[in-house]
Amino acid sequence: MLFLAVVSSVAAQTNWRKVGGTTFEAGLAGPATGPVASVWFSPDGGKLFAHTVSGNIWETADFEKWSPATAPSPHPNTAISGLTVPESGRAVAAPGGVLYALGANLFRSEDNGRTWINLTGFHGLAVIGAGQNDLAVNPRDSQFIAVANAWGVWASHDGGLSWLGLNEGLPNLGVSEIQSVGNGIKATLFGLGDSRLAPGGSSWEPLGGGPDYSGLSKSLNATITAVASIGDAAYAGSSDGRIWSSRDKQASWTISSSQAGGAVERIFADPTSPNVAFVASSGRSRSLLRTINYGQFWDDITGGLTENPAHGITADRASGAIYAATDRGVFLARTDLNALAAVSAWTAVGGLPDVPARDVKLAGTNVLVAVDGYGLYAASAPLLTGTTRLVSAADLNERAAAPGALFSLIGGKIQSARAGDLNVPVLASANEESQIQVPFEASGAELSLSLVSAAASTTMTLPLKAVSPAIFLDRNELPILMDADTGLMLESKLSLRAHQRIQLLATGLGRTTPNWPTAIPAPVENPPAVSASVQVFLGGRPIEVTRATLAPGYVGLYLIEMELPAILDAGATELYLAADGVASNRVRVYLASGN
Repeated sequence: MLFLAVVSSVAAQTNWRKVGGTTFEAGLAGPATGPVASVWFSPDGGKLFAHTVSGNIWETADFEKWSPATAPSPHPNTAISGLTVPESGRAVAAPGGVLYALGANLFRSEDNGRTWINLTGFHGLAVIGAGQNDLAVNPRDSQFIAVANAWGVWASHDGGLSWLGLNEGLPNLGVSEIQSVGNGIKATLFGLGDSRLAPGGSSWEPLGGGPDYSGLSKSLNATITAVASIGDAAYAGSSDGRIWSSRDKQASWTISSSQAGGAVERIFADPTSPNVAFVASSGRSRSLLRTINYGQFWDDITGGLTENPAHGITADRASGAIYAATDRGVFLARTDLNALAAVSAWTAVGGLPDVPARDVKLAGTNVLVAVDGYGLYAASAPLLTGTTRLVSAADLNERAAAPGALFSLIGGKIQSARAGDLNVPVLASANEESQIQVPFEASGAELSLSLVSAAASTTMTLPLKAVSPAIFLDRNELPILMDADTGLMLESKLSLRAHQRIQLLATGLGRTTPNWPTAIPAPVENPPAVSASVQVFLGGRPIEVTRATLAPGYVGLYLIEMELPAILDAGATELYLAADGVASNRVRVYLASGN
């Protein structure tokens, strides 16, 4: 059944999964990554080594895939002095009497430095990025050179006439802060500032700018390093561990008598209860703090994580889970966020690369971690905490139920389910996730579900609405779209065309005309129509909906067919649907210009 295929594509994962890549687009000869201090070849020329600014040494034998260097050969000292170079920098010697000069660009000389050829300059810019740090020449081929600079590692097989990047597989992306999640991820990258990762994308897009606390630093007479605000409440921390709080939208601030053990790197304020906040600091004591009274007092919850600087922290009110990103990876503890309750012992969360974690953030039912050099990883938060959570099967977010809607229980295997006198069909059941369909006959303001597993029974309650629309997403958070003429799935990043008829899959659109039985696949011919009024919005503007029915042959899925306008603005834009005026989740699609 298509239902099972769709659900498995968005199902929460037991293990960590990689999100995006470790490169960004900067208009250079290839994707770029973080700064690299030096490069050198092995004596036989079969391997290339790269020493990143963060201190890691990597090696590649095929000049594509990188792995940690096990026994790197020594870096040869090829620097020479006494030469006048074209730009501020240094010169290195190569076989055959060739000299190279490292500056903003890379230069080559074959007459002992009397004349130089610029190998990387183009229209006033360096095609591999400015700031050359090191150069290596392959012992087997003097035309094969590699350069380390502020933008990664670059190679040329013709002595510098053309260039390509070697950064695709190099784990050297410094994500310092995860800012926001939704229709992509916005984060701050070391040395690059704010950047965006599109849904399903692998390369980051620099946005420019970044957190600027200069104004607040001036008013508080401190170097502010972290700020968090929720409604009228706000918190600020400084490089020397001091913490301030505000309850009037930052019009005035109160400094706490409590202090972190080092620079405050991150502050998490509870979105539903802004009196509750957590601090992560780089101190080797008092690195993790908590307040439940708007910062009047902060208690130390570092526990056994002393001597372990912390860089990020977040908490989940529903499960009482606290996640901390530290120099030794991610740790998990439990507490009651509603009171000054004891915090359980911190437990290491395995499965991630053995390097520092720079930030951690909750995104729906997932926890997202910034891993030093490796970028982002995600895993199911309920599975990590051993809890269960009932969410829409379309996008794994919590929302109201509607007659006929599909829901997933993350972290639990269901044997049977009921809602009062109604049988609730279990459509799929596994240890990590089970799927149910809300009966079409469900009525009232709430849906009280009795869920039976092999271990125990539990009751969960959802608000019940006539409609609660949600568009199905794949595991890359991109909408599942089909071409209406061919019935084939569309590639997630394929640009949609003017006048094209496309279909999307949704759930939560409520009852149909005629009524349809629960758990029965919709007929292939003349499937029941959605009773609610359905609209689709593209870039904020309504577009023509040509069909809104149950998806033929499937259980709990709705099919919405639409025709794109005659004129489209090229690029990425938002699409969402509304049923009786209730909006769904917003998804990103890509449009080709034309008319």
